Amino acid sequence: NMLVFDAKERGRYRFSKIYWRLLLLEAVQAASIRKATGMIFISDYARNYVTQKIHLESKRITKINHGISERFREIVKPQKAIATYTKENPFTLLYVSIVDLYKHQWQVAKAVHTLQTKDGFHIQLELVGPGYGPALQKLNTVIAETGSESYIHYRGNLKYEELHTLYHTADAFVFASSCENMPNILFEAMSAGLPIACSNRQPMPEFLKDAGWYFDPEESDSIYHALKDMLINPDARENMAKKAAAYAGEYSWKKCADTTFRFLYGLTEKNSQ
Repeated sequence: NMLVFDAKERGRYRFSKIYWRLLLLEAVQAASIRKATGMIFISDYARNYVTQKIHLESKRITKINHGISERFREIVKPQKAIATYTKENPFTLLYVSIVDLYKHQWQVAKAVHTLQTKDGFHIQLELVGPGYGPALQKLNTVIAETGSESYIHYRGNLKYEELHTLYHTADAFVFASSCENMPNILFEAMSAGLPIACSNRQPMPEFLKDAGWYFDPEESDSIYHALKDMLINPDARENMAKKAAAYAGEYSWKKCADTTFRFLYGLTEKNSQ
């Protein structure tokens, strides 16, 4: 959990119980890391960030990425011009994630409202995931103040076993997190063959690479421009989605497991010598 080590992101919870818990976890996890025989990171970003904060020169360190469940994988759908969508059949933009202060759902809601009212695009935003009180309040305030209840929907938490059906029925995906380690949700969307508008904060570009539309997650205007560019370019949507799906194809749980066991075996061999 990079919130433990990222002081700026942790500061979003200042003086709350979460803030003090994250501070305590940083001390406990740093002590644990220093005592460890080896370290597995799941992204280059996390490895570089943590090793700069904690001296680990004598450690055996590796990076092993997580995998993706096969049930999320889907063929990229042919992309249609935004003008072909109607109020009755809107373009569905999906955002799966906990509603939290570092996920910036309320900024995405502002951007979608602008696309509706300024550009006249028939688009709906589907938000799925549990909610953290202060962030959920920000989201609900934006929806109420803009009167966007008819096209911005917070669905709450759903069972993990049901999520793949949401990806497969959506038209595109948005991911506005500013703090991640290896974002499994982003990988699910990539694997599902969806066009993606994404936060420009690391490690998202590490994995999505050149296969998405990037924005500043803390600026609704930046999100708006990225989404608009995605919406008005159906050919680019399709090409980007195919590229993202190909990148996602490089990750599997079997590869993760095999690499992990090899690393652990290497540690035991070293200690037995």
